[in-house]
Formats: sequence, structure tokens, C-alpha cells
Amino acid sequence: NDASSGTTAAEPAVAEPPPFLDFLYPPPALTMLQLMSDGSRTRQRRETRRVPIAGSRGFASGGSRNASDAGSASTSTYTPTLRDRSEPVTRDIASLLGDQSPRNIGRNNVPQSDLPPDRNALTKHVETDDNASFLDSPGDIAESDGKSLPALRQLKRLITKARRDSMDGTFPDDTETTTQAWALYCQLDESDRNELFTKEMLLTWLSTQSNEAAEAHCLEVYNSIPHHHRSIAVYKAASSMFVRCHLLGLAEQAHEEALARLHNGFVVSGHLCKIALGQNRWDLAFKIKQQLDHRFQDSAVTEAMMSSTFWRDLATFPSLFDKAMELAKHMMLRYRSDVPSSEFNQFCQSLFKTALREELVIKNVDNAKPSAALLSAMDGRTIRYMLGYFKQDVQETVAFFKELILAILQPASGIPYANAHKIISFMYSRYRKRDGVAPSRGMLGLLQRGLIDATDELDGFTMRNDGRGIHLHNIETDWVKFHGKIGRTALVQFMKAWAGRGRPDRVEHYWQLLRTEYPDIKQQADALWALVYVHARRADVDQARKAFDSIVQLTGLHTDLVSAAERRKIWAVLLHAHSRADDLDGAIDALQQFMQLGDDKPNQYIFHPVLELYASRGDVESVHGLLLQFDALSSEKRSTALYGSLMTAHVNDNDINSAVTVLEEAVTKQRNGDIEGQLTGCFNILLTAFAIRREIDSTMRVYRRMRAESVALDADSYGALMLALTLYHQTASAHQILSNVMPKNDMRPTAFHYAIVMTGYINQKKPKEALELHRQMKRLSVRPSTSSNAAYLKARAMSEGAEIAVATPDGVAGAESLSQTIRALKSMSDADLSAPHAARQPQNVSLRDFGSVEAMYYGQLIAAHGTRQCFVAAKELVRQFKQAVAVKDSKDSVKPQLPIVILNALMITHQGTQAWDEVDARWKLAKEQADIVTAFRAPPTLIPLSNEPGSLNDLSLPALEDATPTTSVVRRVEHFEPALMKAKHAPALRHILSTSVRRYISALHLQGRYNDMVSTVAGLLREGYMLDNRTWNTFISNLVRRERPLALLAFRLTERYLIPSFPGWAKRTSHKPTQATQTQGLSYINARYLPPQQLMPQYQTLVMLASAFLKLRRLEAVGVTPIAVTEEDKAVEKYVGTAKLIRKYAPRTLFAVQNMPSVDDNVQRKSLKGEQRS
Repeated sequence: NDASSGTTAAEPAVAEPPPFLDFLYPPPALTMLQLMSDGSRTRQRRETRRVPIAGSRGFASGGSRNASDAGSASTSTYTPTLRDRSEPVTRDIASLLGDQSPRNIGRNNVPQSDLPPDRNALTKHVETDDNASFLDSPGDIAESDGKSLPALRQLKRLITKARRDSMDGTFPDDTETTTQAWALYCQLDESDRNELFTKEMLLTWLSTQSNEAAEAHCLEVYNSIPHHHRSIAVYKAASSMFVRCHLLGLAEQAHEEALARLHNGFVVSGHLCKIALGQNRWDLAFKIKQQLDHRFQDSAVTEAMMSSTFWRDLATFPSLFDKAMELAKHMMLRYRSDVPSSEFNQFCQSLFKTALREELVIKNVDNAKPSAALLSAMDGRTIRYMLGYFKQDVQETVAFFKELILAILQPASGIPYANAHKIISFMYSRYRKRDGVAPSRGMLGLLQRGLIDATDELDGFTMRNDGRGIHLHNIETDWVKFHGKIGRTALVQFMKAWAGRGRPDRVEHYWQLLRTEYPDIKQQADALWALVYVHARRADVDQARKAFDSIVQLTGLHTDLVSAAERRKIWAVLLHAHSRADDLDGAIDALQQFMQLGDDKPNQYIFHPVLELYASRGDVESVHGLLLQFDALSSEKRSTALYGSLMTAHVNDNDINSAVTVLEEAVTKQRNGDIEGQLTGCFNILLTAFAIRREIDSTMRVYRRMRAESVALDADSYGALMLALTLYHQTASAHQILSNVMPKNDMRPTAFHYAIVMTGYINQKKPKEALELHRQMKRLSVRPSTSSNAAYLKARAMSEGAEIAVATPDGVAGAESLSQTIRALKSMSDADLSAPHAARQPQNVSLRDFGSVEAMYYGQLIAAHGTRQCFVAAKELVRQFKQAVAVKDSKDSVKPQLPIVILNALMITHQGTQAWDEVDARWKLAKEQADIVTAFRAPPTLIPLSNEPGSLNDLSLPALEDATPTTSVVRRVEHFEPALMKAKHAPALRHILSTSVRRYISALHLQGRYNDMVSTVAGLLREGYMLDNRTWNTFISNLVRRERPLALLAFRLTERYLIPSFPGWAKRTSHKPTQATQTQGLSYINARYLPPQQLMPQYQTLVMLASAFLKLRRLEAVGVTPIAVTEEDKAVEKYVGTAKLIRKYAPRTLFAVQNMPSVDDNVQRKSLKGEQRS
């Protein structure tokens, strides 16, 4: 009954036996069935099963074939038919050369028609290495006759298993496997052993085995195959074995025989040449190519097509480029002793051309990443030697050079221009000299962009040690020579490049060319921002405002002349200028003016400069408020740069844990796609913050987190790691990162990195190493920066001062000026001091602290001469500084206001000449400036005042040369809250007076004005200023230097501000403290390094306190009542105190003093004079 319908199915007329489902039975059961059968299956059926078929049913062969199938089977000697003789030949030879399958080549398509067909070309079956063709199936076993089957099938199994093991990476004893395979082969019947397919199978496998037995058997099997039965697979397997056995003559003979016998014998040529190249057998590879050319020399067309096919086949060799490099190196050595033949040189040229095109052009099209070997070879002479093989006056060479140049310069190539500059210069210089050849506009544009990008951090847009390479002026000349004038986009690129260098003269030159060649204002719109940007990079906000006003008068920033994107860019560059000059008030005014216009929405580039100004002051609340306004006013997402500003604010507010929290939030949001940009800058902020705090463990944790989040490191990341090492006085390790680690990771060191290492050497009192590093930087044409110049001048002054001291008979430097250092500063001044400040890299200096670039340079030299008591030179430097600043501002400017750094230097000079009134005056000026700089600024309320277009749209459009505005077009807008809130100071600026007050305290101590000293410090603390650790220790030490020491005040101040962070005394005091420990005042203290903002008593301070306590106890023991002679003595007498009061109000400080180790050093000998402490 039919189970589905319930009806009875009709019985068939003749009952057929059910199908034999052999795939359901295991092989042993099928073998037993076969032995019990009547043996009706013949040997011919088994031979038929061996014929390779195009497709498979996916399961084992059926065991119930009819007897008629056996009668239709082929004979034991199987000869495949390559082509149906009746099939018309319609394919030409050019199309067939790309197909290496012998079955597709007919008689009428071969170069010579007298050759017999390849009767045993089972190439496809053998070459596919299809392991499934050798696998046993139940049907195969059931169809076998049982006599010769075990040996043949075991041989197939053994070979299959060996191949599978080699694919899996397991390599058993190949000698034993070879022996087993040969034994099985010898056990075969003569008919099986002489079967061509069996011999090909064994020969192909033996050729892959690397043992002497396999080599001998392989040669025996090869010789046993008749010449007229040898196929492509036979020749390829045998030639591989011949080369491995160093039987090069037999390899050449087999190759020649394959070419003579087979229509597709050229397939062996490519195969054998790859093997020869893989083993660096250059002569054999050349011989193979010669044999191929000789075979088809009768027909030039056929010879050319065969040669093309040969090189196309060779291009598939995976390591072709590496082998071409090795061949080039071989030829460079060979030419010293032997001159190769012209034919061999032609072979090398073709090989080099194929390798270069495959590596540079084809892989570029496929968007393949360039290999490390290619990147390392680009800057060497080997590739240039390869290119030298090509004849320069041949049109084919010119076209090839053009192809390579464009392939390398494409952004998708992934090849940095700096690596390829030499070979591009080599090819381009020869390409442009060819008559009738003109570099295209695209090529010149790519060359210009590559040169600018590669030399951005190099001096003068010139590659180092590049005497014959192309430069930017060559590109400019070729524009005019080949195209009549410089392209508009190229002029804009020139302006942008020189603006980034801080060169207003060059920007103006190209701007005038742009206006002359392209007078339409719409064609000039995308270059306007560069007129402001050049001054922004120089931190010259006045000139930036003038350039902005000129743009406004020229265009009015009309929508029909300047697009919205370009308008925002111009405004952003103006704000960037205020940020570079630390002009917060000007930045707020410009931002409010932009919002007043109301026709453009702000983006991150509008907000970021103002956010950075607030962040640098540590004003977290203002940064938060501006970010909320950005979210409300802008249609963009927050970027990682805006999160970086918030992190900077927390760091400068001394709340690094909150900065870590912000980073974690940014990582999560960036992963979810809620913010835009890369996180490298955010991680760099934390790296630098922990490095400055000398927390090396935290620095490395951030570094490991970067790697875990797959955040790429950049040059600033390495700079933070180097900074951490230099602060630990491990400058040599930082130097290793600079010289080795960064180049290995394709990072180009900048002047910022050199400045870090130079400063590290200076702090370790090694000026010679710093100067040598600066010379290395100059040799490498690294573009200098303000920080590198400052470090060089400091090292130069230190070294020259030491040389003068050595040359002086008594070893004292005296009042001799540092003439070499002054000349170095003069040369910098002549070359434009502000240009190095334009470098787009961290500068380690801030114009907020120095006022101007000139003040930073002159300030440290004035201080150095004042310390050396060379007052004449110090006064001359002050005069030169005033003159330089006056000339920079304007010819009729008033006397410039001296910045704090100059005032600090002058205080040293006036103290040396005991001009106390001048010292007081300089201190008051410094205090007034600090009150202005450090005061809080309320963030603006950015609400557009009107929906109508702003007044800037109504301005006329005069020519730029006629635009000479006397006042800025950007109007000052009143803040909604008072700009200055004097009750508070920005957290990051509270230490701004530390150096000034420290020098003023020293001057007051020398005058004996202790009451003024105390009132000055007390007033600063009441106003919210903070003192650094060095200033605190100087102040407390001067308090107890009085004849009647102000011990009580000194002990109480130490107890309140310094002693809470005191880690105790070191257990071992026998070792002399290191230079770094002595510099930080940590001798014999259980601390190695001190974070910048941490307060702690120094060793010298505790010794002075011990001396004061002893003196106070001595005075109490004598019982002498002090007589107040002056009002000063009466005012400070209350600060002297008694030993009892000190024990009461400063117990921890007294405990530290009493437990101070007793050592015989200069500090204790001078202060304690051998007196015992109780």
C-alpha cells in the first residue's frame, strides 16, 4: 500500500533488482562481497574507472552496472583524444597562448605542423593535485579483481596521505615514505607498472621529495617513459628534479625536448625558469629563455608571442621582485670582474621590467599593500641600477618610466614619496629630457604633492643629501616650460605649503601670480585662507587680522563669491591665529562676530581653537559649557579633537582621573560611531600627562591600552614615551627611540623629538651630546622649531661657559660674555626667528609664558649672562630685544611692554648690581601682567543676534592692494558677563609667578627685608596663586637664614604645605646620591623622582631647619632677650617662636629633622658645623 495515498500500486511487468547501495557498506564488507561474487567484472571495467572524468556524482560508483557496460569499456592502454578531429578550428594562436591546457590546442594552430600530438597529456588531471582522485571508495573496491589491487591502491593511498600531510604542515620521514612507495610500485603487475598514468603519478610525487632515493627513482621512472609518451607533467616533474640534483644539463635537455615535441612545450619554459630563479641560477634561467627563442626563431610574430607568454607566466612567480633584486645585486658585483653579453643584459632588462611592473603597477591596480621589501628597496641603489638597464632614448623606456612614476605617485600605492624620491627623480629627469615628451598636468600635480608631503618636516622643501634630485622649483619651472603657466591648483598648493612654513613673502609671491593668471575672484576663493594661515602659524595675530580684513574688503565674504565651506575655513584660521598667540579675548570676539553674521553654522574647526584656549587654562566648566553650545548650534557630531580639549582641561586642572574617564567615554562612543575622528590624539594627551608627572607605569599602561584598542601610534606618541625617559634621566634610551625605533616604524623624527633628547642631555649636564645631536639634525635637513632652537642655545651657552671656565687660570668664568652663543642667536634672528614657530608639532613653549618668540630666546640669554655677572652683555641683549620687538610691531610703535620672562631675567641682572629699586619695579610689572593673564574669562553666549545677513555682506569690494584698513573689520563685542573676574585665577596659570617670586625672595633676603618677604608670599596665596616646590623650599630656607631664624614660621609652613608628601629617609645612606637626585634635592630621601606639582621638603631645606632648631635651642639656653632695633625686627619677631611651640605645631617636620641621617657632606658641614642634634 502506498503510505501517502492509501492505494495499491501497480505491479511492474518485469521485476528489476533493487539498486546496490554500495555507499552504505563499509569497505571490508564490500571486499567480502567481492570475494564471494562470480568474478564477472573484468579488468577492463577497472581500467575504465581510472579515466578522469569532468564531473562526479558526489558518491561512490554503483556496483550494479550491466554487463554491457563492461563490453563498452576502453582497453588497458588508454590514449585520450585531445580534440575532436571533425571540430572546426576557429581560434587563433594568440588566444590559445593564454590557455596552457593541451586539449585546447589543435593541429592547425601550432607553429610547426609536423609535430605529433601529445598523446598522453593528462596535464589537467595530474596538475590539479586533486587528492580526491586517489581516494578509495566502496564502489572502487567492489569493482576490483583482487589480485593487483592492493599494491596499486596502497600506492595511491600512500601518495595521497603524504600529500595531505605536507599540506597540513606535518612532514614524516620522507626517505621511509619514498622507500615504501617504491616497494609498492615494484610489486605492481607489469601492465600496471608500465601504465603511463601510474608512472606520471609516481614521477610527479617523487619530484617533490628531497632525498637521494627519490632522486634516483625519479630519474629511473623518467628514463622508463618513452620519448613519444612524455607529457607536460613528465617534463615539469623531471626538470624540477634535475635542477634540485644539480643536473642542469639534463634539465636543459628535457626542456629542449619538450619544446621540440609538444605544441605547448613553452609551458615547461616558464615552470623551469621559475625554479631556476628560485635557486638563483641566473645562467640556467637565461639558457631556458635562449632555447625558447631559438625554437620559434623562424617566425618573428610567433617568437614575439611566445616571449610575451613566457614573461606573463613568469610574472605569476610570487617572489619575482625579490629575485630581480638579487639578480641586480649579482650583476653589480659581476660587472666588476666580467662584462656580460648583450643577450644576457637583454634578458635582465626584460626580467627587471616584468618584476617592476608586476610589483608597482599590477599590485597597485589590485590595491595590494606594498611589501616591506619594496619599501626598504625604494631608497636604495639597487632599483636605480635596475632602471639603468633601460635605454634612455627608446620610446618604450619613456613610456615605461611614465607608467612607473604615475603608479608610485598614486595615493592608492601606499608607497611614501620619501622612500621613492630617488628613483622618481632618476626616472623623471630622464623622462622629461625626451624630445616630444611633456609631463602631464596630473603628473606635475602628483609630483608637487609628493614633494610637499615628504619634505614637510625638512628644511627648505629639500630631501636630505639630495644633490641631483628634483625639487619644488623644478616642478614650478616645468609648469611654465611645458604648459605656459603654473596651474591654478598648483598655485594654491604652493601657497598652502609656504603658509605652513610661516613664510609670508613666498605666500604673497604666489598670491600675486594667482591673481595675475586667474583674475576671476571665484578661482581665487580657495586660496584666500592661506593669506591668514601664514600669519597664524607665526602666532602673529595682528598681521592675521590685517589679512582677514583685506579678504573681507576684497570679497565681502559674499555667498556668490566665497562658498560657505571656504568662509568657515577663513574664520577658523583667524580663530586659529588667536589660539596660537594665546589671545583669548580676541578669540572670543571673533567667535561672537562669526555667530552674529548668522549665515553659517559653526563646525568643530570654529569651536576647537577657543576650546583649546580654555583647556590650556584648566577651565573645565567653560569647556563643558562651550561643548553644550556646540551640540545645540552645530549639525555635526562631536569629534575626538573636542573630547581632547576636555581631557586637556582636566589635566591642566590637576584632575587626571577625570581625563581618564573622558577618554573611556570617547573610546566607547567612537566604537559605537557616535563621534568622528581618530583616538590617537586623545591617548597622546594622557601619555604626555603621565610622562610629565614621571609616572612611568601609568604611561606604559596607556600605551598598552592603545595597542589593545588598535589605536595607531604617531610621532607625538613616541615623543611622549621619549619625554618620560628623559625625565627619568634615561636620555640614552630616548635617543635610541629617536635613532632606531621611529625609523623602523616608518616614523620620521621631527625637531620636537630632537628637542626632547637635547633637553634631556642638558638636564644631565651633557651639553656636548646635545650639540652633537643638533649637528646630526642639521645633517639630516630636519626643519628646526622654536623648541629645538631654544635647546640648542641653552646647550651652546652651557658648553661655552664651561670652556671659558676651563680657560680661566683660577677656574672662574668671570664676566666674559658668551660670544659664540650670541652669534648663534644673531644668525637665527637674521633668518627669521618666527618661521620655526610655524612648525606643526608640539613646541614645549607657550607664548602665554614668554609673550613672543623673541622673548623666549633673549630671555634665557639675558638670564645666563646675569647669572655669570656679565651685566654689560645682559644690558646689550635687553637693548637688542627691545629693538627687535619694536621693529616687528611697527616703526612708530611705543615702547614695548616687557614680558614676564624678560622681567625675570632682568631681576637677576639688577640683583647682581644691587639695583634694588629696579628689582622692585620689575616684580611689580610681572605681578600686574600675571593678574591680567591668569584671570578667568567667562565663556561667551553664542546666540545669533539677528537672522538677517551681517554687515560684512554690505562692504564694498576694493582691490587687495588698496585695502589698508586702519582698524580691524572684526568688531569687539561686549561679553554677557564681565571678562575679568579677579577673585579667581585659571587653575593651570596659578604657578605663573613661581620663578618671579623666587627671584624676588632672594633679593629681599639679601636686603634683610623679611617682613616684605612674608607679606609678599602671603598676599600671593590669598589671591589664589600657587608656588612650585622649588619656590617653597627657597622661601623656607631664606626664613631660617636670618641671625635669629624665623623658625616657628618656617616649621609651620613646612608642616602645612610640604611634609604631608614626605616619604621618609632612605634606609641606606652609604652611597653618594646621584646627580639627578641632588638636582631635585632628594639626597638621602626615599624618593627617586618628584612630580612637577608635588610639594615636599628638599634635603637642603631640612638641613637648614635642623640648623635653625639648634640655633633656637641655643638662644633659649643662653636666655638672651632680643632687642628689636628696627621696625623690621619688631614685625617678624613673632615668627621666631620657641622649641616648645615648634614641637606643638610642627611635630611631623620636627620628627623628620631629628631622624635625618648624619652624613659627612658639604651641606651638613656648612649648616650644622658638626653640631649634634637632639
